[in-house]
Amino acid sequence: MSIGESWGRIEAWLRVSASEALSELEGPATRESLEKASAIVGELPEDYRALVQIHDGVVAPQYGLGIFQGFVLHSVEGALRARGVMLDARRQNAAQIDVDAAMSPDPGVRQAWWHERWLPIAVSADDSRTLIFLDLDPAPGGRRGQLVRHVVDMDKLPIIAGSVAEWVERAADAMEHGEVAVERDGDLISLVWP
Repeated sequence: MSIGESWGRIEAWLRVSASEALSELEGPATRESLEKASAIVGELPEDYRALVQIHDGVVAPQYGLGIFQGFVLHSVEGALRARGVMLDARRQNAAQIDVDAAMSPDPGVRQAWWHERWLPIAVSADDSRTLIFLDLDPAPGGRRGQLVRHVVDMDKLPIIAGSVAEWVERAADAMEHGEVAVERDGDLISLVWP
């Protein structure tokens, strides 16, 4: 299924279940931001490009809405800023300890605390220390464009989806199958994932 079809399903569900959240979605990413990201981390997978060319993240995660299994999509510029923060943290920590040696990645993911070719495309709606990154330089056996979860103070690096398209389709499926609940507290909306 294409990114456009999956996004259409997500937006249809949001119109019925949490319509006010639609105003939080940004417009499409600019060509300049995509070119800048490609120049920094390497050619971006087509499914990621398609995703951000529909909605380039959210205006502000004020609703705490985690459309993608509890995660909020970064804009392309936001992903580059988050990447810079993670690279700085790695440099600072690596000066004191071998941060890479402690990591326990899934097969196909590099044994690294952070890598220059990882692009953090989403952050947890509940915890800014938990990221989903686009792996643009996998280890042998991995798949370029796979998505991996990174928790700042944990040593695991699990693959959560083989591609952005798979991740977005999985979110649409969960919404349509009634697996996602909407909780409201005044003006605040949050999605509760299983």
